[in-house]
Amino acid sequence: MSGGTPEFDKTHSLRPTTSIATTRYDKVDKVVTRHHIVSIGLFGLGQSPNPLYLPPLWSECIHPEGNVYFVRNSQPKVVTEANMYAEVVQEKVAQWIDEIENFAASRAICLSETVELTVDPSDDLEYCKYYLVDHSSRVEFWLDEVTTEELGIRTAVSEAHLRQALEEQYWSHVEHFPSHEATGVDLHTDELLDVLLHARAGTKIHTFASILV
Repeated sequence: MSGGTPEFDKTHSLRPTTSIATTRYDKVDKVVTRHHIVSIGLFGLGQSPNPLYLPPLWSECIHPEGNVYFVRNSQPKVVTEANMYAEVVQEKVAQWIDEIENFAASRAICLSETVELTVDPSDDLEYCKYYLVDHSSRVEFWLDEVTTEELGIRTAVSEAHLRQALEEQYWSHVEHFPSHEATGVDLHTDELLDVLLHARAGTKIHTFASILV
């Protein structure tokens, strides 16, 4: 980009991605339900398995399909499917979040309370994919100029058509991370109906539906 505006280094470990590009349903280790032994007094009588600890502000959420993801309750809010119970993952994720926030500040980009950052580290923690969504405007966005071809987003005939594609990405994000409170979501009745119809259609694709309709 021109004018001396800072950019992410093209060889950088941070890479733009989209919510639809997630590998959630491509993973070999898909969530499988099974029967468990419930030992005497488990989770009651003060008995529970050895506790695991998360960094400050982080909490665990359970997707209706059974997947675990984690949320940092901050501004901006951060979500990830990386195992935040692992120390090495905690350190790397914290570094990447700092880098994204510092980069936004260097460009005078305000990441408001309605913005949510998604970080998706590689298995070897060598790089991290990211995207942001704004629950107020309901679009997915990035901190640097990218093309729809780079992101794998369909071609568009106009800006209005492109916005529709970015909103589709937004709703895919909501489907992937539905179990925490999102700031700035304000659905009208007709919009809520559209979401429920989309969720119902999803039950025909996946074994476990994100929303039971």
